Amino acid sequence: MPGLERTVFQIPPSKVYLLKFILEGYDNLFFLSTLEPRRGLVQILSAKGTFEDLVQILQDLSMELGDDGETVS
Repeated sequence: MPGLERTVFQIPPSKVYLLKFILEGYDNLFFLSTLEPRRGLVQILSAKGTFEDLVQILQDLSMELGDDGETVS
């Protein structure tokens, strides 16, 4: 999609709802879709220029989301 940057991220499956809820609070800057629910594989689309904000949010939430989260692409 033009104007959006795609990141695929893996978190514990039980934490997907938490991340989705938090990202929804940023008024259409980020969109989370679940790619593989059993693995906790999610896709985050972020508005151009907001990737660094997304990284900061994910770092701030690392304890809540679990330290085993990793960026896939």
